[in-house]
Amino acid sequence: MAENPRKKTLKSGKISWEARYRDPTGQQRSKSFPLKKEAVAFLEEERRRIRRGEWLDPKTHTVTVGELMDMWADRPVREGTAEAYRLTRKNLGPLADLPASKLTRSDVDAWHRQLTTGRPWMSKHDTGLAQSSAREHVVRLSAALNGAVDDGTLLRNPVKLPRLSEAQQVLRSDIPDMDTIRDVVTMLQNGGARFPSRERVAGHRGQFRPVTRVQEPQVVIADMVRTAIGTGMRLSELCGLRVEDVDFLRREVRVEAPLAASGAVRVPTKTLSSVRTIPIADDLVEVLDRRAAASTEGWLFETNRGTPYRAATAGGELRKTVTHLNAGVTFHSFRHLYASRLISSGVSVKQVQTLMGHASAATTLDIYSHFFPGDDDVSRNAIFGVVESLKILRRFSENSDDTDGDDLQKQA
Repeated sequence: MAENPRKKTLKSGKISWEARYRDPTGQQRSKSFPLKKEAVAFLEEERRRIRRGEWLDPKTHTVTVGELMDMWADRPVREGTAEAYRLTRKNLGPLADLPASKLTRSDVDAWHRQLTTGRPWMSKHDTGLAQSSAREHVVRLSAALNGAVDDGTLLRNPVKLPRLSEAQQVLRSDIPDMDTIRDVVTMLQNGGARFPSRERVAGHRGQFRPVTRVQEPQVVIADMVRTAIGTGMRLSELCGLRVEDVDFLRREVRVEAPLAASGAVRVPTKTLSSVRTIPIADDLVEVLDRRAAASTEGWLFETNRGTPYRAATAGGELRKTVTHLNAGVTFHSFRHLYASRLISSGVSVKQVQTLMGHASAATTLDIYSHFFPGDDDVSRNAIFGVVESLKILRRFSENSDDTDGDDLQKQA
């Protein structure tokens, strides 16, 4: 509850007006003004902010964008993620010293343009970053600002993510067909892919010669492909799956922590949105049940030593098969296939976003824009059949008219 300004006489003899009020936590705050009307205006503004839930601690008004990025990078996250945010901090340029509460969308848009056309704060000869790299910096800035909003440091996040370029969008031609995937899984299951390698030359230390080797059956990798198609999970997330992450009764997979590149431990996800629960179909339940039964150390996809498959190892084995078949697919291709199947089946954008672990629905729309029906298609589907139904009504009407005529003739 705000009070009326209090008149105070300073030692110098000047008059000061003290505006006193209590913040939403009940703490009393005050600020002095030389004029009563200024104090009144201040109190009215604070009342409005408190009433609308927009009040912030005045101390947060001085927190800069650079300081927010520093705090966000210092969170307990994996080192690679922290390093990425530190790199964005280094690229903030004119935004670094700007109070975060004063940041506008125009400021961010101007910064994004400088990232792509030239960063004078880096070098006068800098020609800018690639569109994809610049967009990643904006995404990281937005994540840090969202964290500040959650902490009560900011009221809102002014960032609007730039759209992906055409080159970054997934096209229908990027989605592998099921015959190709079937061939890949079959060869992984049975082995036989021939791939280039090298071997030591006997008697010549440090010398190697090229050879062609034959891939052994990769049953676990085949099941990883099946799981990737049935869940849309990232490769590092597949590698990090443990038996307890699968709820066979509810037919769900819980994604909580991907495997580190070293393969030693699981690490936190890059964003909270990556933590998710994915419903699975009965055919995938059978695959995961098979893997759970074969597990000795609790990892769903284990090597013969009981360790989890590292992403580099699993990807390398898939690459041998794919190269032999000239299939041109990766584990990420299976993720795109999963998303395209969801969209073509009519799953909402919000649900696709959730299952894919995207930070926002806008990201989902940007990446898979070619798969969502356009406004024209939606309009056609909404009105389809109405004209045909009029034909049916017309035939019914004509038949009714004929019957009425025959009845009139009989009566005559």
